[in-house]
Amino acid sequence: MLLIRSVYVCMQWMRVLFLHINYSQNKSKGLPRKLLAGMFSTPTWTPDVYKCEFVDQDPLDGPQMTGWIYDVIWTMRNVGIANWTVAEYYVKWTGGDDLSPKHIYKLPHDVGYYEKVDIVVDIYIPVDPVNYPGYVTNWAIINDNGDVMCEFYHHITQTYPAPTKTPTP
Repeated sequence: MLLIRSVYVCMQWMRVLFLHINYSQNKSKGLPRKLLAGMFSTPTWTPDVYKCEFVDQDPLDGPQMTGWIYDVIWTMRNVGIANWTVAEYYVKWTGGDDLSPKHIYKLPHDVGYYEKVDIVVDIYIPVDPVNYPGYVTNWAIINDNGDVMCEFYHHITQTYPAPTKTPTP
């Protein structure tokens, strides 16, 4: 990769030298500055409007007990330049296994740039045990225009029956 880059830079300098020689021999035409500017321009960075960063999840993905009802909490950070307001943004179930009685949840508060938010979703585990791959429920933060800016999921790798009390003799 370094060799390819070195050859490319060498070719660019040869091109500049060629243009300089032509300019020196025929000054009336002038050096094409647009060509030089295009050869050595630096790409600019465009900030992401909608972007998030996963921070934490509780409980973590893994096996769960059958019939268990609990809240899964994702902590997400807004790293896009758009503020997530309660009026415009919400959490929505986007597919996978349907484990929640609600498919849309409001954000708990407005989230500015680089701020965190805890997203809480109710999860109802079915009563029948399942083996791997288990259940996967997919969620996203979406705005009123339908733009998806943040996707996350909860993976229940398998379910096992609740322990029963051993009778005493």
